[in-house]
Amino acid sequence: DDTAAMLCSKLHEVVLDNVVSIGDAAFAWCPSLTDIDLPEGLVSMGDRVFAGAYLERVSVPSTLASVGDRSLTDLDVYDCYKTVKLAQTPENLAGKTLVKDGTAMVIQPEDGDKFSVGGVIYEMTEAIDYVVAAVGAENGVTTLDIPGEVRFGNVDYYVEGVADRAFYGNEAIVSAKVDVNIGDRAFCKCTGLKTVVLGTGCFYIDECAFYGCSSLESATFKAQSVDLGAKCFAGCGSLEEMSFVNCYPRIGSNALYGIKFLDGDKTLAKTSDNLSGRRFVGSDSILRLDLDEFAFGGIVYKPLSSSTAVVVGYEDGIRTANIYRTIYIGQDRYEVTGVEPRAFYGCPTLASLTCEVPIGERAFANCPILDSVYAASCSYVGEYAFFKCPITALHVGSGLDSTEIARSAFSECRSLGEVVFGDISSLGPNAFYRTVFYAPDAKTVLSHSVDDLSGRSFMLAEGKLVCCVYDGYKFVYGGVEYTMNATADVVAFATGHVDGIKNATILDYVSLGWNEYPVMAVASKAFYGCDSLLTADVQVDVGSKAFANCVNLRVLSVGKDDWTCSLGDYAFYGCTGLERMTFAGTVEIGNKALEKIKFYDGNALLEKNGENLSGRTFVGSGSVLKLYIEPFSYLGVKYAPQNSWQVLVTGREADVDTIWIDNYVTNDGVEYEVAGVADKAFYKDTGLKAVCYDGSGGIGNRAFANCASLELAQLWGELETIGEYAFYGCTGLDEIAISDPVTAIGKSAFSGCTGLEKIIIPSSVESIGANAFHGLSLYYADRVTPMPLDSAPGRMFEAFADRSLASDILEKDVLMFDDVYYLVGHELTEGEYDEDMYAYAVSYRPGIVEADIADLDVFGTEIPVRSVAKEAFKNCDTLTSLRVQAAEIGYKAFANCVNLADVDIGDVIIIQDYAFYGCRSIESLDVEASYVGASAFSGCVGLKDVVFGLLFYIGDNAFYKCRFFDETGTVQLDPVAENLAGNAFSGVYSKLVREVAVGDRFIKGDYGYWVTSVDDLTVEVDVFNIDDVCEIPSEVVYLGKTYAVTSMNSNDLPQCTKIVLPSTLTVINGKMEQNRLVDLVLGADVFFTDRWHNELSFVNIGSGTKFHQEIVLAGTYWARIPGGDLSYVLIGT
Repeated sequence: DDTAAMLCSKLHEVVLDNVVSIGDAAFAWCPSLTDIDLPEGLVSMGDRVFAGAYLERVSVPSTLASVGDRSLTDLDVYDCYKTVKLAQTPENLAGKTLVKDGTAMVIQPEDGDKFSVGGVIYEMTEAIDYVVAAVGAENGVTTLDIPGEVRFGNVDYYVEGVADRAFYGNEAIVSAKVDVNIGDRAFCKCTGLKTVVLGTGCFYIDECAFYGCSSLESATFKAQSVDLGAKCFAGCGSLEEMSFVNCYPRIGSNALYGIKFLDGDKTLAKTSDNLSGRRFVGSDSILRLDLDEFAFGGIVYKPLSSSTAVVVGYEDGIRTANIYRTIYIGQDRYEVTGVEPRAFYGCPTLASLTCEVPIGERAFANCPILDSVYAASCSYVGEYAFFKCPITALHVGSGLDSTEIARSAFSECRSLGEVVFGDISSLGPNAFYRTVFYAPDAKTVLSHSVDDLSGRSFMLAEGKLVCCVYDGYKFVYGGVEYTMNATADVVAFATGHVDGIKNATILDYVSLGWNEYPVMAVASKAFYGCDSLLTADVQVDVGSKAFANCVNLRVLSVGKDDWTCSLGDYAFYGCTGLERMTFAGTVEIGNKALEKIKFYDGNALLEKNGENLSGRTFVGSGSVLKLYIEPFSYLGVKYAPQNSWQVLVTGREADVDTIWIDNYVTNDGVEYEVAGVADKAFYKDTGLKAVCYDGSGGIGNRAFANCASLELAQLWGELETIGEYAFYGCTGLDEIAISDPVTAIGKSAFSGCTGLEKIIIPSSVESIGANAFHGLSLYYADRVTPMPLDSAPGRMFEAFADRSLASDILEKDVLMFDDVYYLVGHELTEGEYDEDMYAYAVSYRPGIVEADIADLDVFGTEIPVRSVAKEAFKNCDTLTSLRVQAAEIGYKAFANCVNLADVDIGDVIIIQDYAFYGCRSIESLDVEASYVGASAFSGCVGLKDVVFGLLFYIGDNAFYKCRFFDETGTVQLDPVAENLAGNAFSGVYSKLVREVAVGDRFIKGDYGYWVTSVDDLTVEVDVFNIDDVCEIPSEVVYLGKTYAVTSMNSNDLPQCTKIVLPSTLTVINGKMEQNRLVDLVLGADVFFTDRWHNELSFVNIGSGTKFHQEIVLAGTYWARIPGGDLSYVLIGT
């Protein structure tokens, strides 16, 4: 009915069944109603049925026949393409669905709707999402452009593809550009189609899509990848071009049937890898890989196939050309087959060339600045290839491949300064016209032939191209023939001689042309049997039999300094006329190399080996030769060689008063070991002031005796012995340092050296002769204990008085201080070690009375005393007083010291078993140790007082037969740590009673007390067994002693009417709240304090109380104290 649901503001859903008419404004102004389906069967609608509603969708039935004014919507209504505004009539709206689009309602499109754009007919496949497909073309259309999106009217549509058979058999179409997927047989038998461009959006071409397109000439694929369905291009027999550039095709069965692809002359299989990224051209569907020229590295290449190319030219401005056998362009690999004729002819900028491929005729001719050519791997150089090029460096041919050089290839190349020939197989006429080549001697002109040039290298020297030395080249220098070896480094060998040679000098180098070359050796038999030869100086290795049977050879020198020279087998065999032979440097001697020649070192016949002969000169006659040695001086020191390797020091030069004698000394290139100082070498040398000896061997007897001016003697090196009287009477010496490995010091070696203030004797010394330090006194570090000489090794002594020297401190030294002997060492206990040094009291000087054992100050060196050693003072009956500041007293350390009475061991931590066993004179002990061992004080029958500290352990029978009792003297205590620790006992040995201690508690009468001071005999009362009246006594007797009551703890004091305090009680601790108190009698001024309590303390005394003394309140109180006789009240904080 009219207005049936008008103004129903919350109405959001309407279901109309069997309704045939709707009245005026039936649902007007229902703002929540946005969607409605009008039922089939509805015939008429009144005016403005949905006026004021916000409808977004209306489904209109096909039965609607009558519609009032703006019956369905207040908004304008458009067709599905948003192009035509429609009136709200049954003809326009019946059977349609309206949807809101901005400020208008639009008829919703439907699947199957079609429209045409650019001559292509599109059909909606998913109308609601505006998806279409190309399904055909308008009549007569020849060109198709099918994009991925198309706009019709005011709507953009997504093109999902070309539908199956969309253009099947359409002969009018000539070209197609498709950017979407193509369906089955979509263009099948389009016989007029010539060109197809498949865009980046065409990823799939279905079966037979272009089957039978017999006129198709060009197909271009632009998508990154595309799937070609079965037979999709079968029957396309007119193809002239197919391009897969930037496309990877996946090829279905017979997709390209009838099409042939060639790479050069090679047929390619129709695979993705073969076609991907390539363009093919041809005719009649026979297509070859399109091979355009390309440039790489400034060089222009013409591909002959996908894998071969040839050099055909260059890019402007190229300066360096590198032409390799193989090049890579992207992922393509090309084998370069050669350089075409005239490819670089006259190139004005080319300066450098590397070429590995054959070079054609005049390929580089007339290149005006071409300076360097490297063609080592080039197999062919064509005619006039480098004609008139100003090349300075040329390398052509190699040892691996032979090279053919054609006629006039390098003709008129007049600037050549370096030429290297590899293996040259042929040289054409005038190949190097106007170029002259010289032999290594720079004199002989070589022919332009393979024999003279192949494998040779030439360098410009003094204006000539001179051949570098090559293997086997021979020449004569100084009468000696040399043969060159150039297989690796260029070297020479002496291989012969000219006739009648008398003197041969073969150095380690030889001159040839303008160069010098190393000489490696004299070849085998080079001078064999040369009877004219008189002298020879050979600095290189000598081959086998090189000088054998040179019977007239008189003077011979082999080798050189700092060099090893090898003498081959039989090298100088039979040279029986030798008068002098020098082995300079080191020699290695082969089998019978010096046969029939004898060598002596003094009177000893030497074995002929490098060790005996190297670096030495031998003289004699008839090849019987002796080692030649003479005395010499070095740095002012005189030496006398004893043999070929050792010398003795024999004295000094007059102008030297300070001498340094090293371990080795060199003379004429020979190194000698300094084996010692000869006997009396410097005897009574009054000018000598200092000597530093770093040699070996020994100092001879009286070597420096009576050197009155000698002030310094440093004995280092490998010295082994110091002889008798070696430094006798050297009164000027103030220090002597002897180093390892001296093992013996002779008798009286330093006798009379009375000025010595420091002596260092190494531990290596095994024996010291009698009176070695006569005139001096040696002591241990305590400066009182004389030291025997056999204890001196390994020590340093320093003077502390005239002619008296004290040792440094070593482990296991026994030092005496205040009649106590201490052992110095590092070991703490077995298996442990500490770098710091400690001492242990180990014994005593007989007759000792008092022992004070504490840390030692050994003349500036602090040594902690760790303990008193086991049995250190055992049975010492003279000891009466003892103080120990060490940490430990060892086993039986003071056992049976029967007269020991005064003992101070308060610093001792550990007292071991039997430590004071039988010390019967001890009466008083203060034992602060935490550990007391078994029987430690057993037998100390004189004990009367014992005080224990923080005791943790006490061993069995530690106080054997000594009984301990509690403070009452009636209860015997077990002698264990918990009963004794922190207590004092007194009495007699058989009964020691614990003394009263602070904190002890006891009950007397109605009150309980605890001891506050043992020394002052005071107690505090804190227990009250009373009812109404509290009367505290002034003193109380406990265990025979009278204690003054000086304080009271009032916390547990019951409510009283009367409190009477003695005059001794002046302090009340804790709270006092007495509400019933009538009479408070104080014997003295009382100090109230809360010092023992954390909570707030207070005093609350009832009214009417009489006060007779002053009350002082300390701490923090809340106080209510009435008046009375109290004169004043002092309230604390």
